Amino acid sequence: CIDLFEQPQVSGKQSEGQALGDSVSSAELLLHEHQKLLPEAKELQEQGLKILRATEQLAATGHFAGEEAIAQAYQLLHTSTEYQDSLERREHNLHDAMAFFGNAQTTLAQLEQLEKELSGTRETQLSRLQESVTDMCGPVLQQGYTILEEVPGAKGVKTVVDELENFKLKLNLRCSTLLEENLKVTQALNNFLEKQNQLYSWLVNTMEAFIQGHQDMGSVLAVAKDFLQQHHRMLSELQVKGTEINALLGTVP
Repeated sequence: CIDLFEQPQVSGKQSEGQALGDSVSSAELLLHEHQKLLPEAKELQEQGLKILRATEQLAATGHFAGEEAIAQAYQLLHTSTEYQDSLERREHNLHDAMAFFGNAQTTLAQLEQLEKELSGTRETQLSRLQESVTDMCGPVLQQGYTILEEVPGAKGVKTVVDELENFKLKLNLRCSTLLEENLKVTQALNNFLEKQNQLYSWLVNTMEAFIQGHQDMGSVLAVAKDFLQQHHRMLSELQVKGTEINALLGTVP
């Protein structure tokens, strides 16, 4: 019994590795190698069960070592069962890792495409794009974190999770920057249009009213001087408005 008892312990230690690969292909290769251990584990478990039954039968006849032998047989069965369970868990983890790496690869490609589309994107589209980034990354990141809860030492999974998180953060920051820039442009345009309307209103209302109301220079010197002074004041105001117009044109984004 001793050799059988020790074998699953040694093999079990070899199968406790945390490595799940860093891509679909590497995880698939690990899974292929891992599955070679499954027949051995099943055989060990079956042997442990047979030994336990045989030990119990012999103990019942009074021709065997009794309780100590039965305890050792139970321990052997327990160890071989734990070994089988650990292999099944690792097989499950490798399948999950393959699915995660595949989904992560697809998501990263989609994020790269979104990054290319950022330039020239409208404000309303930027908000939707930010939502798209979150929607894209959410499921695959959850998938990765679930694997890491089960296998904390899976460095390849951790690396890809970090890559996704960093890409997500970069795109969100880029979207926020563009939204802020678009907001500034919108505010500048609104200010421009407001000032433009004010200047246009002044030109249409004030200037036209002045011209229509000051067409007669009079027939005496005093009236003519007053007429000239009013025109000079209006020219001064017009120069001020001209300066404002030039300043306004300089604010156009």
